[in-house]
Amino acid sequence: MEVEEIGCGTELDLNALLQADRPSSFIFRMGSGVMHEAGIDKGDFVVIRRDREPENGDLVVVKAPAGFYLRLWRDGERPSLLAGISGDDLLPKIHGHCHVFGVVAGIFRRRSRRSGKKTDGVCR
Repeated sequence: MEVEEIGCGTELDLNALLQADRPSSFIFRMGSGVMHEAGIDKGDFVVIRRDREPENGDLVVVKAPAGFYLRLWRDGERPSLLAGISGDDLLPKIHGHCHVFGVVAGIFRRRSRRSGKKTDGVCR
């Protein structure tokens, strides 16, 4: 079974599921669609854990002088940060100091079933 049904009225604790209530957790909203190839679209929410070290293939948020960037972490002879699965390496393009802010622990979005518009969260 690929998908398990969660019935209407079932309580789901997102803090427990995503561990978003920890002091080391942050939630960002994607400002662009650069990670669409990885399944993350503009407007999606990304839960970041600062208490994890990145491993090869992890999605990470990088803090740079110009802001925050969500990228795919590749660990080889030197780390690289890729925009999407087949994207360009971001590290040579960032001027100044940057560091990994945290590792992605979860991703979620709000969409209705038919229109793509935001919903009020009520089961129908």
